[in-house]
Amino acid sequence: MKDRKLLNRSSAIGTARPQPPNAAPPFNPIYEWQEPTITENEETQRTSRWNFSWLIKWQFWATIVIAIAGTTGFFATAMLLKLPALPSCPTLFVPMASASVRLYCAQLSADKQSLEGLLHAIDLVKELPLDHPMREEIERNIEQWATEILTLAEDKFQAGKLSKAIGMARKIPQNTDAYKLVDERIARWQSIWSKAEAIVAEAEKLMVDSRWGLAFREAAKLFTVGNKHWATTRYEQLVDTIRLAQEESGKLDKAYAAMRRGGSDNLFKAIELAEQIKPESTAYKEAQKLVKEAGEKLYELAMTQLERGDWSSVAQIINRLPAAINKQEEINDLNSLADAGSQAGMGSVAGLEAAIRAAQGIPPGRPLYDRAQKLIGRWQLEIQDINHLTRAEELANSGGLNYLTAAIAQAQLIPRSNPRYSQAQKRIREWTGQIEISEDRPILDRAQSYAGNGDDASLRKAIQEARSIRSGRALYREAQQKIGQWRSTLQRNQDAPYLNEARGLASSGDLPQAVESARRIRPGRVLYDEAQSDVRRWRDEIQGRTNLDRAYQLAKEGTPDGLAAAINAAKSVPSDSDSYNQSVQVANSWSEQLLEAARQRSSYDLGEAIAIARKIPPGTSAYPAARSHVEVWKQRLEPQLPESAPELNNEASTSPSPPDLTPLTQ
Repeated sequence: MKDRKLLNRSSAIGTARPQPPNAAPPFNPIYEWQEPTITENEETQRTSRWNFSWLIKWQFWATIVIAIAGTTGFFATAMLLKLPALPSCPTLFVPMASASVRLYCAQLSADKQSLEGLLHAIDLVKELPLDHPMREEIERNIEQWATEILTLAEDKFQAGKLSKAIGMARKIPQNTDAYKLVDERIARWQSIWSKAEAIVAEAEKLMVDSRWGLAFREAAKLFTVGNKHWATTRYEQLVDTIRLAQEESGKLDKAYAAMRRGGSDNLFKAIELAEQIKPESTAYKEAQKLVKEAGEKLYELAMTQLERGDWSSVAQIINRLPAAINKQEEINDLNSLADAGSQAGMGSVAGLEAAIRAAQGIPPGRPLYDRAQKLIGRWQLEIQDINHLTRAEELANSGGLNYLTAAIAQAQLIPRSNPRYSQAQKRIREWTGQIEISEDRPILDRAQSYAGNGDDASLRKAIQEARSIRSGRALYREAQQKIGQWRSTLQRNQDAPYLNEARGLASSGDLPQAVESARRIRPGRVLYDEAQSDVRRWRDEIQGRTNLDRAYQLAKEGTPDGLAAAINAAKSVPSDSDSYNQSVQVANSWSEQLLEAARQRSSYDLGEAIAIARKIPPGTSAYPAARSHVEVWKQRLEPQLPESAPELNNEASTSPSPPDLTPLTQ
């Protein structure tokens, strides 16, 4: 019927019959039909065209024939090739389905490659009778699907989902060959998993001991356990953990080093480094322990600064204490006392009274209550001290020795146990010094006037006068400096004649007597060092002259040994002696004489020539030439064989040729 409707529809499309004038216009699927306005003549002409024009068009009839033939062929071919309809597996009623339909739907379900699909495929066919003709094929498919379930379980295991892999493997039907592998496979998985967990545990233990190289080496063992998840994801996680622990362990080491150095700056640096360690790090607990320990040390340091009265340091420390020390009440009390101490540090009575009121705000029972009460008592005493010092300052500013004495007496009312005792003692020393200067300045001025005369008697009188200023007095050091200057002038006046006499003797050439004259200046005297410098120079000159005279005496012998001894004697003349330049000249001259003697001897006795040349010491003008001649003469003394001489055995020997004793050319 459907085919016939299609055919009729096609025929209708291919044949367009004319409509009567009063018929409804044909339906246009694109445009809506509108009734045209037609005159009577136009309607008559149109009806005439519809009645006669189509009868004379042969193309129309050809189209009709082709359309009918094509439509008939299409439907005939479709009927021949039409396949039977496939079953609908989702709505399949299994008890009434045939084996082929079940197998078909099972294969579709298995193709999903999911655990649910494979299990559903097995359920669809496993209940068929054992003697069913398709049983062999069904069993083969069930084994294949069971094996695929085990493969999926293996994939889950490799993805790091051990429990899911075991659960999937346990669902394999027991009557399959694949089920026989389940226990062995699960045991292998569990063994691999345990081995991998043991590797991670060992690596973490090595991390705790900071053995980073061994930890990385242990992590690398995850590549060999036989699981992709452990070899990739867990390995990367473990390596990242080791690296993080290594980095943060370095921070922790630096933090401990800073804490060991001590001081507020280092302790705060240690806390800053430790607080950078993240909670997931293995070093986090130790870092928090360090933060607390450093915080405790800072708190103790703040208490020490509190005892010293360094209020600004107390405030700087407590404002940065970490919360880990759990001392909030103590911190609050320290803040209050630091503010109070800062006010007390102003040094005025008003500031001290404000500090007392601030410290009184710490109620009983608070951790620093007792400390606050001690500070209150101290500041109350300090108010009394300020009153005494204020009165003493007023007296001292009045001028005069009597007022200074009264100021000292007023300041001495402050006992040693009071806070301002040190300040009072400092002012007492200053006022005492002013009194001593007033008393001793006339004495020192009088001594200065005596010394101004310049003669020995006046200098002795000035020294005696200045010695009356006792040790510990304000002008004692100045008096001692003046005494030293006057004593030096006195000694110079006394010893200068001896030194001048000695220098005169030295100028005249009498060096031994000059030395004796300069030795009369005793050690400790102002001119002693100057005299000893001259004595050393004169003694060197005496020694130089003696050595040079001895050298001349030795050179008179004219022998090689005498000349060599003369050269050595000349070289012993001190370099700062006036005879030094002369000694150098004569030593060079005698070395040239030795070299000439050696050259003359070389014409008939090379051995003796070498011995003479070797007597020329280094540092003389002839020494380089002597060394060259010695080398040449030694080569001439060595035996020489002709180039064509036959090779000799150990027992044969030949006599060396006599050396060439011709003199060296100059």
